[in-house]
Amino acid sequence: MTQSSRPKRSTLADIAAAAGVSIKTASRVIRHEPVAAATRERVERAVAELGYRPITAPRSAASDRSYLIGLLHFPPIATFVSGLIMGASERARQEGYHLVVEACSVGTSDERARWVRQLVIQSNLDAMILAPPLGDDPVILATLAELALPTCSIAPGDISPNYPSVAIDDRGAAREVTERLLKWGHRHVAFLTGAGGRTTTTRRLAGFRDAVAKFPEARATVVEGDYKFRSGFEAGQELLSGKDVPTAVFASNDEMAAGILVAAHKLGLAMPSQLSVFGFDDDVIANAVWPALSTVRQPVHEMGSAAIALLVEGSLRPSAGAGDVPLHQQIPYEIIERETSGPAPNP
Repeated sequence: MTQSSRPKRSTLADIAAAAGVSIKTASRVIRHEPVAAATRERVERAVAELGYRPITAPRSAASDRSYLIGLLHFPPIATFVSGLIMGASERARQEGYHLVVEACSVGTSDERARWVRQLVIQSNLDAMILAPPLGDDPVILATLAELALPTCSIAPGDISPNYPSVAIDDRGAAREVTERLLKWGHRHVAFLTGAGGRTTTTRRLAGFRDAVAKFPEARATVVEGDYKFRSGFEAGQELLSGKDVPTAVFASNDEMAAGILVAAHKLGLAMPSQLSVFGFDDDVIANAVWPALSTVRQPVHEMGSAAIALLVEGSLRPSAGAGDVPLHQQIPYEIIERETSGPAPNP
């Protein structure tokens, strides 16, 4: 299915016909101008039934292309998603496109498929970016494939030969941080996982275990978290108040690492002389807590920009040759040492 053969968006004429009013009256309702209550109700019902959305791109009237690229994320808008939106928006403007951001909170598979289909058709999107974990959603991927919509996934679980992706080496980053802690002499290192079922959770835990396997004398403790501050605080209280306390804790994101810091403060532990703490992402909270958090910088702004570039240069620009554009791009991460990490304390 080509772009010209995709299902078409509903028009103002369709709304007018469904409501039994003139196009002028339907337009007045859409623009929130005064009309009779019964008339407004009929038009609004037609709008809901047909999934009508006003055209937002001026150039769309002159061609099949809308110059709109969607970014679909899972609510709420976390700092990670905010960074993606910023990077994608800036690059989209440079390329002459606009970014349409939507949160996917629809429940069942059938409902999700209908919602995504309606979003693509009524917004007349030229392409789609999927923030994690939506890049691993088979329903969303199948619906976008059916619509022949160019799609780029951020940090998907599996790399597809059919559509581009942007990611960092989560496993390599977690392995490098853990090796650094072990080389500093830490022999009991705890790892706080992210939410179950997430690709990042699996890859970062695998990297931690890769590193620990190289140090037979090291002891590793793994605690389940959910990427939220509360789980970090509770894990910190559990890990740091027992008899066999780890000298380093590596959390799968900065929010949980901040929770561990609060638990350590509560228990009177000094960092990094008594405890080292590492996070992941280089989120805003990493510099907001005290001491400032050591972490892995995940360049989400660059990832959003790269996703737009892959879509525009690989699929949307007429002069672009798909064979000249790499299908998958890995953005370099950076390990940032701040004030919460250092050599193991003396026995």
